[in-house]
Amino acid sequence: RQRWQINLQTSEMTYLFTNQQYAFSFDGFRVVGPERVASAVKHLQTFPDLAIDCETTGLSFVDDELLLVQIATDEGDVYLFDARDCDISLLQPLAAGRCFILHNAKFDYKFLRKAGFRLESVYDSMLAEKVLHTGLSGVSHTLAAVMERRLGVEMDKTQQTSFVGHTGPFTMAQLRYGADDVVRLHDLRDVQLMHVQHQGLTMVNDLEQRAVLAFADIEYEGLTLDTKAWLQLA
Repeated sequence: RQRWQINLQTSEMTYLFTNQQYAFSFDGFRVVGPERVASAVKHLQTFPDLAIDCETTGLSFVDDELLLVQIATDEGDVYLFDARDCDISLLQPLAAGRCFILHNAKFDYKFLRKAGFRLESVYDSMLAEKVLHTGLSGVSHTLAAVMERRLGVEMDKTQQTSFVGHTGPFTMAQLRYGADDVVRLHDLRDVQLMHVQHQGLTMVNDLEQRAVLAFADIEYEGLTLDTKAWLQLA
């Protein structure tokens, strides 16, 4: 049995792009104006893949709003974009030739697409975990559960519901929560892929990863249906 040594990442620097005024200040955190988003994109384009997550006012991409977009590099830096102040469509150049790591990609993708940022290639750690547990009931696939199971990391999710209906500046607890959701996704992917390969599930996992955005687009756009023929079949 091989023993894998995993280097767990921690956030080295966190940048918040916003017009909101914040009184707190500490090492490792910097507030930046939204006019610097284009410069951030140029820097992020130097990385072959990125982790991404969203915070929203609710669960419906139709009725609810995108609040925060978090992007992390494999070096541990985190970029937080206040979607109320930043033009999220400016992130679109990052999609070309780059894989984004997410947990529950369909959810985030629909909010991102609504804001003008359409991903082209993703790795969904929730889907990978489901592939690894095919047929096994009673297994949680939440990010907190998967992080603890695969990396031994305990996540504090108490801030998760604080974004529902949120207005005004974010609290420090909310910003830290958003950063924590993405900063270890590279590590999680690497550990999962070790298990996927060991269990001979590479082809199945690759198929799931390629299909997820197509299903997300169907949910976003809907699809045409011959209702008469459908009812005849029913």
